[in-house]
Amino acid sequence: MNKFCLTIGFVICFGLFGCSKDSDDLFSQCGIAEVGSESSSQKDANTAEISFLLLLKDVENSLLALSAHHHDVIISNSEEEFEKRLVEMNASRRQFEYSLARFSGFSCKSSDDYLNSKINEVAMLARDFLNIIDQMTEKRRYNFRLAQEAGRSKADFIVWQPVFRQMLQEMKLKVSDDYVDNLMLNLLTYQSLVERKVLEALGSNNTDEIEKARATIAVFIEEYENWTDNLYSEMPEAKNEIGTVMTLFKYSCVDDSGVVGRHEYLVRNTNELIQVTTSAREKLHEIKHEITDTQMFVAKNLSDSRERAVTRYEYTVACTLTFFIFMLGVLLWRRQVKADKGRLSKTNKGNYN
Repeated sequence: MNKFCLTIGFVICFGLFGCSKDSDDLFSQCGIAEVGSESSSQKDANTAEISFLLLLKDVENSLLALSAHHHDVIISNSEEEFEKRLVEMNASRRQFEYSLARFSGFSCKSSDDYLNSKINEVAMLARDFLNIIDQMTEKRRYNFRLAQEAGRSKADFIVWQPVFRQMLQEMKLKVSDDYVDNLMLNLLTYQSLVERKVLEALGSNNTDEIEKARATIAVFIEEYENWTDNLYSEMPEAKNEIGTVMTLFKYSCVDDSGVVGRHEYLVRNTNELIQVTTSAREKLHEIKHEITDTQMFVAKNLSDSRERAVTRYEYTVACTLTFFIFMLGVLLWRRQVKADKGRLSKTNKGNYN
């Protein structure tokens, strides 16, 4: 349709030019504007929106790269691998922060309040995401240390468990007194109860279950200490032979730095790491949603701008064509008036043919 209108317009222009020597004056008096191009301001606005979309896409790509590198950090199986992946993640983070800074700077150039609000929202969510992954990184590093400490405590407990039991049994064999023998039997019984609960706690990753197990262990240890005191009263030399080992056994089972306490710390930190990971995943989805929403908003603005430009172009062509037709009619009317005046003049002079 646009080409057809332009063709008609040019035909009419040539017709006007051929119909009258005054056509040049006519065009100059009318001051017809050039048709078929957008205003420079509209072009600038479209260019800015396209540049903005490119910046937003850069933010999205660098965000996904950062998320992938951080995932590699979190699933590292060793501290050496962790530190190696961390270097890669920090490089990816710097790229993301650079992209985010360029993107945020666009708000200084835009007068669209809604667009600026979207820019600020994306930037705020991105900063929250960075804070969350910082927490995750530190918790993962701390988790390595807790795992090492818990592993050593568990290994020591497992090694000393049969040794200590054997020491008690050998001492029991030396006892000839029935009462002392019964004390030794009760000690071995409560030791078995404590050991069973300790192993039960070490096999759980549920903090509630571990707390219940620790509470039960504390009750058994209290009874264990009572029987120990009775044994020392009846057999003072026992304190010198196994006193230190028994103290270490009690400490390992009930203290926060003992085998169960360290395991509980490890489980709690691991659960917190899982929770923070979930928060990071949710925050990432929020950012991606805001980016998509912003992309759709800007893309719609570009589409609407193009439609307005096409509509304005067609309207201008239609108005210009109408004006040309009108002026052609005026021009033809003027020629007819001149012709009629010429004939009248000849008639008055008696030269009418």
